[in-house]
Amino acid sequence: MQRNDKFKCLYTYKPLLFNFKIVIMKNVFCFLFIISIGFILTSCKKTNPVDASLRIRVLNATPFTIASCSVNPTGESQILNLHEFGKVEIDQISAYKTFNQIYAFPYVKVIMDNKTYESRVIDYVGENPITSGSYTYKIKYSPTYFNGQPGIYTELIKN
Repeated sequence: MQRNDKFKCLYTYKPLLFNFKIVIMKNVFCFLFIISIGFILTSCKKTNPVDASLRIRVLNATPFTIASCSVNPTGESQILNLHEFGKVEIDQISAYKTFNQIYAFPYVKVIMDNKTYESRVIDYVGENPITSGSYTYKIKYSPTYFNGQPGIYTELIKN
């Protein structure tokens, strides 16, 4: 096929247009690749390591040995995020556990005198989380705590 000189500009323009499209596609691909990498890097959840400067322990101030003591001081799902403090004798203190944050009123579940007792939290509205320090949850027992029924409650003590 022989080229007509009249339409010479059309034949020379076509390869230039083709090269220009390739350059644009490469630039668009690089741009999208860089944006994708940016999203991947910024969308990764960064977890803060547990700061050892916030520590909690449990004091048994009840007249019974606590056979099992589970506490959730974090305000997260109460039953799913329990931290086991184990057996705590009368007037004894458990070992410390570390947390990122706690609240003054925890969810507590204890087994003592062959009975299970719970101290539930309704909500933390208006409460400020505690983020540093050493504290003790003092677990107390009352034979007439709620409507004449026995129950437990806690007191937060700053060490």
